Amino acid sequence: MRLPGSVVLWAGLLQMKRFLALTFMAMLAPAAQAQSWPSQPVHVIVPASPGSSLDVVARVLGERLHAQWKQAVVVESKPGAGGMLGMGAVAKAPADGFTLGVGFNGPVAIAPLLYRRMAYDPAKDLVPVVLTTSQPNVLAVAATHPANTVAEFVAWAKKQDGKLTSEALRPNIRYQALMLVTLFSASRTSAVPGRPRRPEAA
Repeated sequence: MRLPGSVVLWAGLLQMKRFLALTFMAMLAPAAQAQSWPSQPVHVIVPASPGSSLDVVARVLGERLHAQWKQAVVVESKPGAGGMLGMGAVAKAPADGFTLGVGFNGPVAIAPLLYRRMAYDPAKDLVPVVLTTSQPNVLAVAATHPANTVAEFVAWAKKQDGKLTSEALRPNIRYQALMLVTLFSASRTSAVPGRPRRPEAA
């Protein structure tokens, strides 16, 4: 079973208007004018732990942007609350066009479905800039498992009668994927609290 996962560069809605305007101006203007932005270091917030896949993406991207912009790109890891802490900081950043966030589906797409109250509204407070990476999520079992296909796994899950356990880390695409399997198999699972693991962007 393959479920899409993606990493997108985001910005606060107000600062995004300035960012897009300056970006298009830089594309159309002469080389001298194109260097007018960014005029100061750009801050990139990563809502995951240092060393996570999301952090790696941000730092590789930061190096490329630094070479192109001739301006410092400061990458800051701000993990917590399933990525909502970092993306909240992006949404509340000054509207000056110099703060971006490398987001993922958890705090942007999944969290609003799980929590009634959030410190930000992804649909209103954030705007996607560019898709940076995309990767699948794969359902895998041990070689000794009796299931060889998704249909066989679903049939096997139905026979477990509540014996299946799942990691209770939310918002998390792995958690959502398992919930889909549970829904399709009409089986029950027991949630087991777990500690966040790298990469948090998974």
